[in-house]
Amino acid sequence: MNLAPSPEIESTWYIREVDQASLEWSLDKALRRSGSMNHADTVNSKNMRPDRPGYWRHYVGIIGELAYSWFSEQVLGIIQKVDIKTIGRGDTGIDFPDGSQIKATDCHKVPRLMVIVSQWKRKEEKRFVLAWIRWNVKPLPTVSLMGWITREEFEKLHRIEDAGRAMGPSMWVDHKELHPMETLKYELHH
Repeated sequence: MNLAPSPEIESTWYIREVDQASLEWSLDKALRRSGSMNHADTVNSKNMRPDRPGYWRHYVGIIGELAYSWFSEQVLGIIQKVDIKTIGRGDTGIDFPDGSQIKATDCHKVPRLMVIVSQWKRKEEKRFVLAWIRWNVKPLPTVSLMGWITREEFEKLHRIEDAGRAMGPSMWVDHKELHPMETLKYELHH
């Protein structure tokens, strides 16, 4: 069943259509990022959808990061670029200079913010931002930044799920527990 979000919740999201040039740019960067590890699953990144090519997780992630870059400039007034370095290893969990880690998904139903327990122990982000890419909702896909949460809040609110996933148990919070995106400017300026 594909659950539609309530209009009240969706109105707090930053939603943007992703143009064809941005999709192509994201694909190029995803292929380079994935190729730096020979398109293999890694400790930090595993393709959870066998019907998608090995680079897909990077593609979805870069689209989410690109949306945050746009949001950062348009709403927060801070220019933050997507890190396009091709790296053959994991990172510290910080995608942007403001300390944000973007968790992106293209699942079919309204997602939860999920962090794999083993990643939680190795990362240093200040906050998480949940990005949801939806294909075929318009002529081009849309990306929604659904909200944000600090690392400390996530640690207090999370639940654990261990559904026999290949990467081990995951910590999660519901999207309704995230702060509205527009409130992030107050968090960053205090």
